[in-house]
Amino acid sequence: MATPSSSNPRYTGSPFMRTWLAADYGAHPENACVLQHPRTGLIYVGNNSGVLEFDGVRWRLIPAPAGDAVRSLCVDRLGRIWGCAGATIFRLEPDARGELQARSMLARLPEEFRSPRTIYQGVATSRGVYFRDLKNLMFFGDEDGPAEAWRVAEGTAVTLRLWQIDDEPYVTLGAPANLVIRRRGGQFEPIPSLNSSVLAAHAEPDGTWQLATANTIQWWNGTELTKVPRPLGNEVAQQAIFLADGRCVFATLSSGLVVCDREGRFLQKIDRAKGLPANQVTGLAADREGGVWATLPFGMVRRKASKAPFARWRGGARNFSPGARRASSGAGRTANFGRCWASRVRNARLSCMTTGCFRSPPGCAVCSLRSATRCASWKTETTTAWCR
Repeated sequence: MATPSSSNPRYTGSPFMRTWLAADYGAHPENACVLQHPRTGLIYVGNNSGVLEFDGVRWRLIPAPAGDAVRSLCVDRLGRIWGCAGATIFRLEPDARGELQARSMLARLPEEFRSPRTIYQGVATSRGVYFRDLKNLMFFGDEDGPAEAWRVAEGTAVTLRLWQIDDEPYVTLGAPANLVIRRRGGQFEPIPSLNSSVLAAHAEPDGTWQLATANTIQWWNGTELTKVPRPLGNEVAQQAIFLADGRCVFATLSSGLVVCDREGRFLQKIDRAKGLPANQVTGLAADREGGVWATLPFGMVRRKASKAPFARWRGGARNFSPGARRASSGAGRTANFGRCWASRVRNARLSCMTTGCFRSPPGCAVCSLRSATRCASWKTETTTAWCR
């Protein structure tokens, strides 16, 4: 019987932030998107060399049909993974050995829509999956019959974004149309109350929708927008996700990850100064273990989504001040925390992500480390462990 790998986080526990570079996953450095399969729990990443599959221990590369970079991935209601790469729309299907391989779906399109054109994005609904190129919207139903396609951008207008709200597809059209349209009841209709592309949507208990856009959080009731905070300032987001507790995480062009609370208020920024390999983030996904995956122009990371990003230890086991970055000494305790930029209390222990070396006195009631040593599992200046 094979022994579990010592690197398997299922057995060793996962660090606060874990990074994979091209040498780790054996493919092109650049990644565009990421998702977790809702049934198997496997991670799939859109990479310039194809689709990367990760089982928690090993990476496997699944080449795209024409060898192009994978721009977008989604999972349909039957659990099948779809994607687009270059001018190809594909679906991952098992081969004779049961391993997933990418199979082109272009033959299902009407003949007039099969000419080579770049496919930019796909989204899944309960009825099937939609893809867009610059001019057209294409739909593949759950059955393996003919696909449907419609020209939605006329003249010099092009499609800019595709997303879904309440299981219906929405498309943003650029100038001169400057319009958002929705497909409902077999027809396309304009949505004048939406004036920008939506990166992520979250249903509110009162029936309204919380929408994350490129630079705002919006609340939409179907006819009008209200409450439009701008937590990103002048920064622009490329992707966004809502977490289970209502927080929103933005993937930005040059500021790393930006986290907001459920009211759209800024909570924290996670960039290179906080251990992220790059400030440009291309894709996001939340996994069912509470982690956030981020794809980068080179590499990817998984970060635990802590609910208490900043805290100050004042010498007691439970006396914390949110927002502080340095820890001070308390009566009977000494600590050299250096720069503590993320921490939380769990099971009466203080968990910190910090820089520098740390020291805790013998007999500390909240500390699981008794020596002035750095956590051995961390190879960089940023370290994570219990209270030192």
